[in-house]
Amino acid sequence: MNRKVRIQKRKQIPDRRQKDLQIALRLLPFFHQKSSVGLYLPVRGEADGFELLARLAAGNLKSEDLLSFIRQHPALTTEQLQAIQELSVIAPVVYAPKVLSKTEMAMYPLFKRDLEKNEVYEEVDEKERNCSTQNEWSEKGKEKSAESLVAFYQTERRPASFAPFTPQWIEDLYDLFNVEPGEFGLLEPCPRKGKKPLEVPEMLLIPLLAFCEGYRIGYGGGYYDRYLAAHPECLRIGIAYDQQEEIFEPQPWDERLDVIVTPTRTLFYVRQERKEDES
Repeated sequence: MNRKVRIQKRKQIPDRRQKDLQIALRLLPFFHQKSSVGLYLPVRGEADGFELLARLAAGNLKSEDLLSFIRQHPALTTEQLQAIQELSVIAPVVYAPKVLSKTEMAMYPLFKRDLEKNEVYEEVDEKERNCSTQNEWSEKGKEKSAESLVAFYQTERRPASFAPFTPQWIEDLYDLFNVEPGEFGLLEPCPRKGKKPLEVPEMLLIPLLAFCEGYRIGYGGGYYDRYLAAHPECLRIGIAYDQQEEIFEPQPWDERLDVIVTPTRTLFYVRQERKEDES
């Protein structure tokens, strides 16, 4: 089965919204334990349990939204309620992948946009020479007012449309975080000017098309396997629907995950040591 077929089959999985909510609950203990989390931005029909965390990190989750989430889950345990309450006070720093080259990616923090302090202007200024809308930005940026910044990001920077399976909270990222379309049409964090060197998030939430015994089939670029090999200290969590489990033989370069979370299961694995000729 090729990747395109797997993507189509994943999009046809029924009751996806309910399954995503179950994934979110299973992820709560992991969010509670870590101070920084690297997650993917699901725009191709990936399993999605991150809305609660993303909105908490952005300070965008209103009390009524939190109550609504709790009402949808009348069977929440005491531990889950406690985790939600603590996350609403102190959420982990959220990272997302940015493609740097044909073989490399890095995890950049998703910073909340602060138009009042002109934070966006400083960040775009760093990228002006590579920005496709450089002339428009230079003209609009002269005023450096919050109003012109909002206009710029809501028109020139915001995509005209999103993929059919893009969750609403991903579309809202244009109002919450400083992101931009990157490689493959995916949203990526914008780099920040004059900030400290990138740190590696304590935990990575990783997309997949299929899984088997802790191994994953990805989109074929090898970005995650290279990143995982370079940063073995990260807790690796694959996110999937139960229907994505298959039987396949992992390749020598495939990195094993520590955990796979589905709507019905939390599966734990032990990493296997690599032979020298496979490293």
